[in-house]
Amino acid sequence: MKNAKRFLALLFCLVMVFSMAACSSSGDDNNGGSSNNGGSTDNGNGSTDDGGSGDDGGITVAEREFPVAGGQNTDTQVDNVVITMSSNSVNVGPFAPASPGSVGKAELWARLFWQPYTGAPIEECVPWMAKDYEIIDDYTIEVEIYDYIYDSKGNHITADDIIWSGQTSLEIGQFVDYGNVASAEKIDDYTIRYTMTSKAPNLFSMVLCNGMFCTVDQEWYENASDEERSTNPATTGPYTVKEFVSGSRAVLEARDDYWQTDDALNEGIHPTYQNVKTITYTAITEASMRVIALQNGEVDIAGISATDLGNFYDIETGTNLDGWNCLVAEPTA
Repeated sequence: MKNAKRFLALLFCLVMVFSMAACSSSGDDNNGGSSNNGGSTDNGNGSTDDGGSGDDGGITVAEREFPVAGGQNTDTQVDNVVITMSSNSVNVGPFAPASPGSVGKAELWARLFWQPYTGAPIEECVPWMAKDYEIIDDYTIEVEIYDYIYDSKGNHITADDIIWSGQTSLEIGQFVDYGNVASAEKIDDYTIRYTMTSKAPNLFSMVLCNGMFCTVDQEWYENASDEERSTNPATTGPYTVKEFVSGSRAVLEARDDYWQTDDALNEGIHPTYQNVKTITYTAITEASMRVIALQNGEVDIAGISATDLGNFYDIETGTNLDGWNCLVAEPTA
């Protein structure tokens, strides 16, 4: 069961932002302990649950064990994972600021690079939509994207869409770090030259590897209705929206037509590439009800109050209780 437990922890790290502790069901993996990249995601990787605050403002998340192994180390795909959100403002559309009701953007919208941990220099970021890059000088980088990127509605993604998406995201207030871009110049249909406003450390990765960098086909967005944008969007990531109920739930489904078919390249994107067939996000606003739903088997991952950590984790010994896997980060000051 260790692979399944590890898989869920990695899935959780991808789709949730939290500051104190993450508990995931893990049976035979009682490591507990802290992890540099296990307790938080990079630059706004699409917040889905802010859990519940304890006295110190920390957040705890619990996750249950699955009956089959899955994840990055196996070929097995888990059928469904149910994740709670602490807000009923469920949001699956692009260009929306992250909130407790925002479904994970990493599943729905690809960005140029994946940032494996906060503060990673561009040299350590993993290409996603980007095929290659060249640093021209301290201010300038050229990025080449793949020429076969298509969204879930069949629209071909080019440099024009990448440039438009970044600027649009900045203008609506979702992607504030894009303000560090002095100019984004189209070199050809698949190459973009970015010039930054300064040569601050890791500025390339802060912009190009950012989870708020949602890539959308410009023509689709400008011609789609508000309802289509918010309930049935054209996604460029490995998942699409299967079902959406405003204020209640969202169901994502792995795309059969995902544009990146090179398994070797997919392995390098992020550790949870399509290792779940469907991901269900459900709104449960009360922390106590999230705990009950988790314990009753109604959900698989639940944000809970930090004061409920003892239901899943032995705080004195720093180890997980049987059946749970907790990723515990240091409390914030």
